[in-house]
Amino acid sequence: MPRSRSRKTKDQGGRLDLPFAEGARLGLNAVPDLLLDGKGAGGLCGRGEGLLARHDRASTLPSRKEGKGMHRLNLELPGKGAGDWLDGYAAALKALAAQMDLGGAAPKAGNVALVGYLMDRNEGDHLGNVRELERMLAALGLKAVSVWLSGRPYESLAEARHAAAVVSLPHGREAGRVLAKRLGVKLVEAELPFGLDRTRRFMERLGKEFGKQKEAADFIKQELDEIVPRLEWSVPHAFLNRRFAFAGDPHYGPAFAELIAELGGVMAGMLLTAGPHHLAKAQREALEKSQTAWFEPEAKAVRKRWNDKFWSGVDLLVATTQLLEIVKPATGWLEMGYPSYLTHAPLEDPFLGFQGCLGFLSKAATETAKGFCLKAGAA
Repeated sequence: MPRSRSRKTKDQGGRLDLPFAEGARLGLNAVPDLLLDGKGAGGLCGRGEGLLARHDRASTLPSRKEGKGMHRLNLELPGKGAGDWLDGYAAALKALAAQMDLGGAAPKAGNVALVGYLMDRNEGDHLGNVRELERMLAALGLKAVSVWLSGRPYESLAEARHAAAVVSLPHGREAGRVLAKRLGVKLVEAELPFGLDRTRRFMERLGKEFGKQKEAADFIKQELDEIVPRLEWSVPHAFLNRRFAFAGDPHYGPAFAELIAELGGVMAGMLLTAGPHHLAKAQREALEKSQTAWFEPEAKAVRKRWNDKFWSGVDLLVATTQLLEIVKPATGWLEMGYPSYLTHAPLEDPFLGFQGCLGFLSKAATETAKGFCLKAGAA
């Protein structure tokens, strides 16, 4: 369990993180026919109105009521300071894995359950990511019979009973282990396919684990042959030797830094809005060595360090609304992660996988150019 810490408001100089209940609410929000039971769970659906109004335009959470088709999840919400939002999301997935009725389990070769996708809203960016993950698995001859979580009903999650293997992503490691053990099937723990090299490694790992190395290699070549030429103009203009900052999910921060390094850019700083315990030891050590990462900093300390001088040397900030509202960066910025109050996705617009990376970099290049204009106008 992570350390206890107080959470004052941002104006009081509180930490840049979010409480356990917020993550549990995100999990609940991503299963449209799910209600929550347990100590501290009362009213969690109703308190999701802010989520509906600002972050997730497609949320059904505030209007959920008892009725035919609804399922209940028992999850005890700890008191303040007992965990952060990613702990809450992971706990919701683990509870689902432990409590779900898997009766009639009938694993079928080639079927996999994908567990641990952070479905933080039911809009096109995340719906697109789910489809992209399914497409990557299909390229290996694998069928994702169940994606945790995906914005789909409870029964779609229960289709995991037909999986012959569980593939887990970082936001749901424990849930993946619990589900694989209950089903008695193979468990593959994969990294988040965000960025070009991480997507390549994701495909190679699954190809090796499932005996699909040729299929993985063919897919990687086909995707890169299509994508790389499209980046030939933007890389030297928008990324090479440019400086970037990131503020958000600790699973995405290091992946973003790796992507920027691939493109010849430099990380000026990184703020991570959850505890270091979410990352593997090697990842934590690498971040400490880089001296660019800052876990759950105090808001007033961020304002002091990320000042006008800092922004003068940053070409693009990728961040959540929480950070944008606190620092008001004097440079180009691209909203990403939870919460995102200013940017919405009515159409499918993934940011995972090779195709998602191309879309993400396209937006990043545009916002970097806007940053140049901002600075030129202020000069």
